[in-house]
Amino acid sequence: MKKFLWTLTITGALGAYAYSKRDEILKYLTQKMIAFDQTVEQITDYLAKVEKVKENVAKFSAELKASEPVINSLTQEIENYREQVEPLAKEIQAKLPQQND
Repeated sequence: MKKFLWTLTITGALGAYAYSKRDEILKYLTQKMIAFDQTVEQITDYLAKVEKVKENVAKFSAELKASEPVINSLTQEIENYREQVEPLAKEIQAKLPQQND
């Protein structure tokens, strides 16, 4: 019976202490809940930004693939032009008088 009374007394004391601290506990838990909600909002905003970046990357990739034939065509035209101009440049260079240093 003594043990039961001690247990009851200690439990009652702890309950009274917790009851006296309830405002502090509620304030602390409210602050933590607000901080948690803000963190969730920040993560949600970050995820929205990541999705926007993914959309932009996909759009850029599609545009790059669409422009690939044009780029290849221009590269080929430049190569053809180089093949035509190189012999002319060598010919002109051969006709120039040699400079003595």
